[in-house]
Parts: sequence; C-alpha cells; structure tokens
Amino acid sequence: MKTFLRFVILLSLIVWLGGIVYFSAVVAPRVFGGLLPITGGSYLAGEIVARALHALHVMGIICGLVLLLCLTILRKTIMHAANFLVLLMLFLTYASQFVVTPRIEQIRLAAYANKQEPVNNEEFNKLHHASVALEGGVLLLGLAMVWLVARDSDTR
Repeated sequence: MKTFLRFVILLSLIVWLGGIVYFSAVVAPRVFGGLLPITGGSYLAGEIVARALHALHVMGIICGLVLLLCLTILRKTIMHAANFLVLLMLFLTYASQFVVTPRIEQIRLAAYANKQEPVNNEEFNKLHHASVALEGGVLLLGLAMVWLVARDSDTR
C-alpha cells in the first residue's frame, strides 16, 4: 500500500509540475508567437491560452486533492509539512483561477470589444504579472514537495 501511495504522490507531482512547465515554456509562448502576426491573432491566442490555463488549474486542483489524500493516508496525519505545502499550492492555484484570471478575462474581452490590445492596459499587465507569480509560486512549492518526497524515501 505504501508503494502505491508513493507512486500516486509522485505521479500527481509530475503531472502538476510538468503541466506548469509545459504551459509556461511551450504553450503560451508558441501560441502567442505563432498567432500575433495574424490579424485577430492576439484575440485567438488569448482565447487558447485562457482555456489552456483553465485546464491547467483544474488539473492542478485535482492533483492537489489527490496529493492531500495520499499524504494523509501515508503519514496517518494531516499535520505535516508536505500537506502544508500542498495546501499553499492549492491556495495559489485557486487564487489564480478564481480571482486573477476572471479579472484578466474581463479586461481582455473589454479591450477587444473596443478594438484595443489588452497589453496596453496597466491593470491587465499587473494581473498578468500576478498570474505568472502565482504559477511560479506553485512551481517552487511543488519543487519543495519533490525534495520532501525524495528525502522521505531516502530515510525508509
């Protein structure tokens, strides 16, 4: 049972962190890079990236809940540093999905309705930087989780 729980913990971390890295390093830059030169490409790129970010957040929330469950069963307690890190990761993901992203979408859609680019909006840029910082925070906390899992597997 312990081996299975550790497997699910590692798989959840791989999926969540891998998704963040892939989204940040491949999806967003390639979509914008490929579509910006096309008329209306900025709008299309924004749509694609917004939907991909939503999927990333849903995936992260599912992975986070699975992590909490498996860690709690494995350690027989919820009071553990690893659970605290996962809760922080979930909090940052929720903040991005339910606070920052909806506001970005409002600004983005209003800008396009007025035939403007959202990147010319100061609030949009601040929120975009906040979104990047939140995802970066999840990634760093996730790497700390990987270290904790690696350390714990070394002490068995």
